[in-house]
Amino acid sequence: MKPLAVLKTLVRGLLSQWIFNLRAWGVGWGKFDEVHSWAPGWNGSQLRWKAVYATDYLLTVLVFAGPVASLSWWMNLHRQGKVWDKILDGIETVDPGHGDKAGGPLFGTTECSFPVRVALPIAWAFALKWLIGAVI
Repeated sequence: MKPLAVLKTLVRGLLSQWIFNLRAWGVGWGKFDEVHSWAPGWNGSQLRWKAVYATDYLLTVLVFAGPVASLSWWMNLHRQGKVWDKILDGIETVDPGHGDKAGGPLFGTTECSFPVRVALPIAWAFALKWLIGAVI
């Protein structure tokens, strides 16, 4: 097998969970009725839920290679004295236990592998830097 073909296969394998999660997020718009554990006062027909799903959940999947879950849930999962710890500590001064109450992954999605979780935010950062440089 040629080196380029091996590389393509490796990249496809690494990104398969990410692609699955992105598709699940997109299909999830029509599956809110399958979510059985809503926080008090929340449901799938509310505009505020749709806004959170459109931004927070997409950010978790698209940039941080997490499952279809809230960013708060993902940050709570990765609390290790890093930036996520400090952000959640700030949020939890207003809403104690926010990370623990954030719910879990939806639609059978799981977190991507460690290399993808590292590479994607770096790639997005470079893309954003390039885009800002191109605009200014």
